[in-house]
Amino acid sequence: MQRNVGRTESVFGGVYNIEQAIGNKDYGLAGGLAVEGFEAALLTLFTRGRGGQSVDAPNMQTIATSLSGNTKELAPISTLNNRQLSIFDNLSDAGSPASFHKKAVSMSDLQALTGVTGDEFSMYTLGSRRTIIRGSGEKVIVNQDVYDGLISGLYGKWSGHTHRPGYSIDPGPSDRPMLTILGQKQSSIWPANAETKPYLFGQIGKADDLRLQSDVTRKLWEKLYGQ
Repeated sequence: MQRNVGRTESVFGGVYNIEQAIGNKDYGLAGGLAVEGFEAALLTLFTRGRGGQSVDAPNMQTIATSLSGNTKELAPISTLNNRQLSIFDNLSDAGSPASFHKKAVSMSDLQALTGVTGDEFSMYTLGSRRTIIRGSGEKVIVNQDVYDGLISGLYGKWSGHTHRPGYSIDPGPSDRPMLTILGQKQSSIWPANAETKPYLFGQIGKADDLRLQSDVTRKLWEKLYGQ
């Protein structure tokens, strides 16, 4: 089944018209809206995370965001491999960190999960462990305890995060500020479309990004050709 966030939101909008349909004695329409609403709720458990906190909940901190965009049609769950399905099973709750061995999860896996769920995912790395946090739509939001752990270095360095399908690969409103709070020079953004290269970004702006990207290219050149 194709999962489309836009369709989910429009269906929920229709649910609010059930009372009006009943008032007009259009019981067939009311029943249909109720069924659609139930199906949408089931769909949302997958696309938005079970038990995920509301973006307006108190004591929550936004740690990553996308710029505005238009969500494209999401990929079916059948596009995920067994490894990615296993990762997803541990990431049902938005905002809750899940720990993996470094070899058990990659940013490419998170790209695939974003393409299916429409949610951002953020990765932190410390030694042989990686902590993954699932977002809700175009934001990754955590409670104060997790946030304090992130800025204290409990989860290691911010390896990168994904941006949802149809959204810009440029850093979102919370991305550079979070990098500054962490005291990190750089991190990376991975688009849901695996054909688009990841974007390396810094604390300041585009000029800083270009310098960082140039440094990486130079170091790679030196490694390959010894110059």
